[in-house]
Amino acid sequence: MHTNMVNTIQPLINGAAPVAPAVDLAPAIPVEAGETGVAPPAPSFQQRVDHYREITLVRRQLSSVRGADAAVAALLTARGVTPDYLTSLETQLGESEASVDFRQEAIAAEQAAIARVESLFADAWRSLSVLRQVGRAAALDEAAHTKLHLDEPLPRSMDLFLPLARRSLSAAQQTPYATLLAEATYTAESVTTALAQVDALEVAVRAREQAHQVALAARQARDRNICALRRAMRPLRVQMKAILHSHPEMVRPAGF
Repeated sequence: MHTNMVNTIQPLINGAAPVAPAVDLAPAIPVEAGETGVAPPAPSFQQRVDHYREITLVRRQLSSVRGADAAVAALLTARGVTPDYLTSLETQLGESEASVDFRQEAIAAEQAAIARVESLFADAWRSLSVLRQVGRAAALDEAAHTKLHLDEPLPRSMDLFLPLARRSLSAAQQTPYATLLAEATYTAESVTTALAQVDALEVAVRAREQAHQVALAARQARDRNICALRRAMRPLRVQMKAILHSHPEMVRPAGF
């Protein structure tokens, strides 16, 4: 899934979203899960290219310093670029790479959570749509239409759809509506199945929100690690620049 798709569906998952027309149609497009009252921001599903570039550059620079000839190594050591210092930089590099990898895993997990919400929402929508169409066809009285919410437009907002679906299906289990609906082909088993779909959707919504929080935390940790790596590398780059300025006859190490 790409960010442009999420941006397209994002307006549908908050409390102010437009509602479906009175005719009950399955969702034409996927809908993400929203938090109660406030939808999570549209997630970014791409890593920053400059982070990959920084990691690649640091790896190249550290490798060239480790493999530098004796003259360059001596000059670096004289300026405080010791083996222990280089080891600390390599440790920082490893932490940054790990944080980038974890962010990628978190992105994939959030994508999977969104896909599950979309699938379960479509299932629940179809089941409730069938209930409403059967209820209308059964020529129920006005009170039944009100109790079963047969004439209300189905909202595409997750915050509004879930409670409406649960109220409608709970009413469908009550007397005399359960009998009337069963006679019109919407059986008690159909209501039970639809309620189970709503339950599963609610669980998926919470899982999607949790996945979003994990992905957000992973992004923040990645950004902190990359920032720390850049700061840690700055002294080495400054010292190498000074050496090359003082010794123009030296071959410039790779990456500098």
